[in-house]
Amino acid sequence: MTKRPPGPERLWRPQSIFRFAAGMACAVTLPVLVTKAVLSGYTAQFPSLPYIVTVVIAAMVGRFLAGAVATAVSLALIYYYVLVPTGSHPLDLAVFGLVGLLIAGVLAGTDRSRGAALLARQAADAAHQRVTMLAEASRILSASFDLKSTIAQVCERVAHDGGWYHVIVLQQENGGLHYLGGAHAGGAREADLEALEAPEAVAAVQSRQILVLDAPGWRTSKFGPWRFRSGLVVPLISGAETHGILILLHVAKGHTYSPNDLVYAGEIGGRIASSVENASRYHQQVHIAHTLQQGLLPRSVPDIKGANVYVRYQAGAGTEVGGDFYDVFGIGDNRWMAIIGDVCGKGPEAATVMSVTRATLRALALHEPSPKRLLAKLNEALITLVPDDRFVTVSCAVFEIMPEGGARVRLARAGHPAPVITTVGQPPRLANGKSGMLLGAFPEVVLHEKVVELAPGEAITFYTDGIESRDMAAEDKAMQLLREHGDDPADSIAARFANAVPGEMGSKADDLVVLTFEVVAAQHPARV
Repeated sequence: MTKRPPGPERLWRPQSIFRFAAGMACAVTLPVLVTKAVLSGYTAQFPSLPYIVTVVIAAMVGRFLAGAVATAVSLALIYYYVLVPTGSHPLDLAVFGLVGLLIAGVLAGTDRSRGAALLARQAADAAHQRVTMLAEASRILSASFDLKSTIAQVCERVAHDGGWYHVIVLQQENGGLHYLGGAHAGGAREADLEALEAPEAVAAVQSRQILVLDAPGWRTSKFGPWRFRSGLVVPLISGAETHGILILLHVAKGHTYSPNDLVYAGEIGGRIASSVENASRYHQQVHIAHTLQQGLLPRSVPDIKGANVYVRYQAGAGTEVGGDFYDVFGIGDNRWMAIIGDVCGKGPEAATVMSVTRATLRALALHEPSPKRLLAKLNEALITLVPDDRFVTVSCAVFEIMPEGGARVRLARAGHPAPVITTVGQPPRLANGKSGMLLGAFPEVVLHEKVVELAPGEAITFYTDGIESRDMAAEDKAMQLLREHGDDPADSIAARFANAVPGEMGSKADDLVVLTFEVVAAQHPARV
């Protein structure tokens, strides 16, 4: 942001009065002093030289007018005190006058050239600063879809680098303008701007043109509790849509805005508008993806007499449907099947494979109670039904609630992390067994089945590989968490798993499913 560039005649405007007075003083006093020196005989050999020096000094201090006055005063003094007594030729006087005016003109031209060069450097520096600011704003806005954070950072940079006193962004949403972020100098407090009545803002949105706010004195902003003298209201335009406004307020008296200022403000507004549009589209796509994901998963888990089942599904970052899935359903008297799996990749293809896998498992489970044979038949179906580049990892467990208490678990795994068994007061242990081959990749797979006995009060936790961190595999991470929290209530284990990943990695890149099957202790009734 700059004031309207001054012309050469306004370059030294703040100092013009002082320079003029100093130049005229030099133009009058210096020739007199030189004349006294000449009459005293100090410059007898070159009487004209000191007068030339006075012209140079006067022209350097007061520019051309002072140099011309110094020349005229010198001519008069030379005529009366040098030319007449010595009988010099009048032509010498004319030559001196021409030389003096020439020197004054040259020095004045040089001064203007320096001023023009200074203006050019200032303009180049301002342009470089603005280009740097726009690049930095683009970098900040593209780094995250968290609008509150990125808009606040950009406003801070615009206020700091651009010299604005208040920078405010309002987003157009639900038929109104709502405060999105800003930066305010002088420690100004942000007001509640949820219900704005700002005629200038509405006018800018409707006209899609930058409006210049100007006032002869202090003015209270209609955009908040901030006072200003001038400002710009910039509509946030991206394509055919207007997403809000950018408000730039200034407190300097007599501040004006050049066409370059308006272009610069429009460029900032355009970048903010693109960010708002991209963030809105991203969050809309995330919502759609997560809604579709939830539609492909069970709405609830069944109530099981003698056991409790707790499930936590957490969608990963991104706009694509993930491939993690689970299911719990009955397959006979006191027998229940639990499955948890992960389809390779993301997107519609992964969601399709997930849906096919769940439906196929449910259909096969009606006739095949063995987890090992069930997964083998699932592999045959996947080889036929899914693309060659898709594979699935699955843990399948059949729980049989025993009349005397406890449960017998028949477990088979196809490339999936091993579940963990927890007992209050004891270290957790992996329900190891042998992990079979993943499904959907090979016509023949080798699978294994293991029987695990769970006593009343014990629990077994299944999970997908979304729990793993950069330096720790999923099974190791699960064991670490359950060593720390294995004695916690079973219904909190899933939350422990889900909360662990963002704390380490900063943002989840993968989906996570955690399923805990707890055998109810004999002295406690089953929890619903």
